Amino acid sequence: MLPIVNDNVALSEIISSATSPLALLPTAITYSAAYMLASNAIYLSRRSHLRKMSKRELLRIRTCRDPGVSLRLYAVMVLAWQAFVAIWPVVEIVSRLFHRVSFYYTYPKVRTILILSKLFTGHTCTNGVY
Repeated sequence: MLPIVNDNVALSEIISSATSPLALLPTAITYSAAYMLASNAIYLSRRSHLRKMSKRELLRIRTCRDPGVSLRLYAVMVLAWQAFVAIWPVVEIVSRLFHRVSFYYTYPKVRTILILSKLFTGHTCTNGVY
């Protein structure tokens, strides 16, 4: 069973000993935050490798608010991107089975788009979509 960081208590023991669902909230938040951090790091690493740019620059592009975009639309776009990043590891594995890679774009005029592009051959995109 999985031990929790800094404790020798298994997750199943915490669940069985919890008196209410609220008692599990700190553990769920910790695991969810760790998953999202790892998923974001892997997503940014993968994208930065394919686009040949630094992870910091890619993160800046992903979180930059374009001129003329309302704060509300910007928040929706960032939250939608994070929702994609949450499922991205599974989407990427399935995409690879079909020789594709998955990308998530947000542009103010296009709003949001998920692209399943052919795998790159060498360092050139085979269908012109970055």
